[in-house]
Amino acid sequence: MASQVSHLPDTTAPVPVLEQELERRSLNGVYVYLVAWAIIGWAGHLLHEEPGLFWGVLLVLTGLGCVRLLSYHYSNRLLAYRPRVWHWIFGFNALAPAAIYGGLMALEMLHSDHDEHEHAFTYLLMVVFALISGGIVTFSPKRALANAYLLVITVPAILTAILTDAEHLHEGLLIFLYGAFTYMHIKLLNGEYQERCEQRGMLEKLTQMDTLTDIYNRRYFDDALNLYWKSHLRNGKSLALLLIDIDHFKQINDRYGHPTGDKVIQQVANTLKNSFRRDTDIVARIGGEEFAVLMSEPSLAVVEQLADGVNLQISRQSIDSAGERIQVTVSIGVALLTPELNCRSRELYKVADRCLYQAKEQGRNRVVVVAPLAAEADSA
Repeated sequence: MASQVSHLPDTTAPVPVLEQELERRSLNGVYVYLVAWAIIGWAGHLLHEEPGLFWGVLLVLTGLGCVRLLSYHYSNRLLAYRPRVWHWIFGFNALAPAAIYGGLMALEMLHSDHDEHEHAFTYLLMVVFALISGGIVTFSPKRALANAYLLVITVPAILTAILTDAEHLHEGLLIFLYGAFTYMHIKLLNGEYQERCEQRGMLEKLTQMDTLTDIYNRRYFDDALNLYWKSHLRNGKSLALLLIDIDHFKQINDRYGHPTGDKVIQQVANTLKNSFRRDTDIVARIGGEEFAVLMSEPSLAVVEQLADGVNLQISRQSIDSAGERIQVTVSIGVALLTPELNCRSRELYKVADRCLYQAKEQGRNRVVVVAPLAAEADSA
């Protein structure tokens, strides 16, 4: 049985959810980098004293911003057809502006002793510290990217301080200490993010799983059925649904009590889990004593063999209740259909339910199978 939502068949190309979220979160950087440089140029007098540098950097940052906006606009399309290119562009968009500011910091350290660069260096230092703080908060969910961002924005200045005269050592030391502190902060933020992801995963599991049997619940089954139907409608493959109902379950509950009834349900669920083991098999409890199994692209022979095997295995098992052995049987209805455009997924369920009803009418403890056929149009 599939144990995670990700085992459901995708109707699109795989989507790196975290990276796309980081792409969205970092989009404001397009404007931050430009506005920050404009302030440095104006307040630091670079606009008048170093116009070539100012306009050149502004032009590069504008170009990078346009690349980021365009790649974000076409993100889904690019990811679907060229996922490796998308990842490369994503990393480039995240790191290139930081590398430019890191290079500018190193350049201004070399010229900070000139009067015309003194103010620019001060403002640039403040902006770099702000970018480091904002960048690691933005990218901390992906620790490797946050570390890379920190390196490209700090290493040029640190190397400049080490390789030039002692006048810049205090500046390099300041950037190094702030970088070291930030590195530890990245680890902390990433740990908190991972913890939140685990908690969210546990909550999602609670909404998807049946607590008594630890198999999927009705809500998850309905979502899976609709998704499978759309996927198989596109590829023209067959889809099988087995509905399993415990025979005379009400009498078992009334005679032996609900704790024994719970044991019966758990035993049937365990048998189903152990019998349908493919990653794409969906086993769910959809009612009190009713279960469903959804199979992707099975053959009729395989479905019949599995259904008969489950029916036989359950009939040979028994539950102990106060020293008395309780025999349990099930009725199984099986439908194998090929989805069509003018039909809905509930058509598959209706056919399987009719088969289940026939199994009960014919004496229970048996399997009724509908041979492969195209789905009929839903009249509703």
